[in-house]
Amino acid sequence: DFDSKALARFKLRVDRSFRSFPKSVERKTAGAFFGALFHPDDAWRVQELTPDIVKDIDVADVERIIQAQVVPSNLEVAISGDFDPEELESQLTTYFGTIGGGAGKPPPWAGKDSFRFKFAGKASVQDSVTVQDTVVRTYAMMGFPTVNRWGKLEQAGDLSLDIEPKESWPTELPSGDAYCQKMHVSRCLSVANDIISNKLFEQIREKRGLVYGIGFSWRPYRVFDGGYATVTFMPKPDQVERSIAEVKEVLCDLFQNGV
Repeated sequence: DFDSKALARFKLRVDRSFRSFPKSVERKTAGAFFGALFHPDDAWRVQELTPDIVKDIDVADVERIIQAQVVPSNLEVAISGDFDPEELESQLTTYFGTIGGGAGKPPPWAGKDSFRFKFAGKASVQDSVTVQDTVVRTYAMMGFPTVNRWGKLEQAGDLSLDIEPKESWPTELPSGDAYCQKMHVSRCLSVANDIISNKLFEQIREKRGLVYGIGFSWRPYRVFDGGYATVTFMPKPDQVERSIAEVKEVLCDLFQNGV
């Protein structure tokens, strides 16, 4: 059986998070960013949960969703720490023992528009939010649509990508096992993610001293036909416009000249 106490704790966390939202410049900035990046009909998918949304969720809802999506063939449980093996096995059986074999079971999103979303499709949007605080600080978030885990991007205005395998891509692993070419793009972008972050930190933080911190991240969705990349940074209050301009400059240089 699923534990109703865990669901109650989750609802309590959502309520506390909702109450603290107006005081967080980072979260309010992210909310404005996602509201501009995605189509108005779909922006709610990436916004923070509110108590009004979760209040009517019950344990049966949670169990039904998990049973629809999780099967042993795609389930992986990683555990670390000091625990009693027998007690652990008992708990795993309690929570996962009723999951069916799932042979031939189609994914719950197959053929359903509810698992699709659209980007806003705008060329460029700039917005800002203000939070009353006792100190002056700034937080910036820049981003754009990208491909998903499988190298595909749709529903982004005039922008559409479907990267097909190339002859230069590997077909097998050193062990001789088959290499998943569909994930080749996301593997390359995962490596690029760290390279871009390091480059931005070196150029914008260390050499130019414009920000207190900066990072690049990429969210490649597995189900949706697209993903997004973001650059988040904390500019010094008197260097906001300059830091934005120079972040764009570094990104353009990476795109045109590589690393």
